[in-house]
Amino acid sequence: MKKRTDILIPIGAAAVLAALALTIYLGFQRQNWIRKGEQLADAVYAALPEQTEPGIADGDGEVLPVQEINETDCVGMLSFPEYEKKWAVGSPYTDINLCPVIVAGSPKGKDMVINGSRRSDQFGFLESVETDDLIVFEDLNGDVWTYQVTDTADTELDDDLWDLAISSSNSTIYAVLAQN
Repeated sequence: MKKRTDILIPIGAAAVLAALALTIYLGFQRQNWIRKGEQLADAVYAALPEQTEPGIADGDGEVLPVQEINETDCVGMLSFPEYEKKWAVGSPYTDINLCPVIVAGSPKGKDMVINGSRRSDQFGFLESVETDDLIVFEDLNGDVWTYQVTDTADTELDDDLWDLAISSSNSTIYAVLAQN
């Protein structure tokens, strides 16, 4: 019996240490993504009026300007004023860990879909968003669209009922254009 405990105790201790090391590593990695995302949002915010190149074309022929900022292709800024939250929005091929990304449509086409991480620094708060809350999207030409949340449904809504859909892996909200 002593031989067995002499083997199992070190193996158990090694497993606990490995789990602790992995937890610490993932915590540092998460903080790094948060820091990079905040830096990117600040850089995009500073660059908003300076658009020089065309960018992503949606299915209706509308072009959403794209600009490389901090080595990331960005299309604009998304904010939830009531929650004091804002993010840079990346092009479809941007790493979603860094910032939310536009995956379809455009504000001009009234069919924009933005997807983000459910981490607390991105869209982890979507479950607390309420009907009538405002959402603001500003593209890199400086054009601003203000949306009003109409539904926080867990099911998909008919395309005619929304102009903007924002989702993470656990929540989706839909909004209509409030003013432009």
